[in-house]
Amino acid sequence: MKKIFFLLMAITFSFFGFKAHDTKTHPIITTLTVKKQINGKQLLKQRCFVCHSETPGYQKDMMAPPMKGVLMHYKKAYPNKKDFIKAITKWVRKPDASQSLMPDAIKKFKLMPPLPYPEIELKAIAQSLYDFQFSIPGKHKMMKRKKHSTRCGNNKCGK
Repeated sequence: MKKIFFLLMAITFSFFGFKAHDTKTHPIITTLTVKKQINGKQLLKQRCFVCHSETPGYQKDMMAPPMKGVLMHYKKAYPNKKDFIKAITKWVRKPDASQSLMPDAIKKFKLMPPLPYPEIELKAIAQSLYDFQFSIPGKHKMMKRKKHSTRCGNNKCGK
């Protein structure tokens, strides 16, 4: 009976991601800790890109400004990653039109509602947003290359 009990406990703990480790105060006693992995990039896509388009530029029937624009405004105002995360987290928790970095977006889309996501998830989302590499759609890539070659004489900048 004891073997079955310990087998069930081991299966349960491995299934839920528990990890046994020794404590410093009582090395014989083991404690259980929950390993919670938060994927900020996945949360960004699931929660933010629902309203804020991942694709730069405005499209028909948009609910909010493109996330690339949000990122640009916030990185300009908060270039330090820690300050950026704090600002994004504060904004998502309690948007305030008088504190907005994007007043024209508020005129066009209205003020976003406060979102009651857990603090740890908001920080993970903000960190992923800070590091996020937006892809440039095909048309915009061509325009970017064309502007570059015009300014630099067929990609011969500095030569």
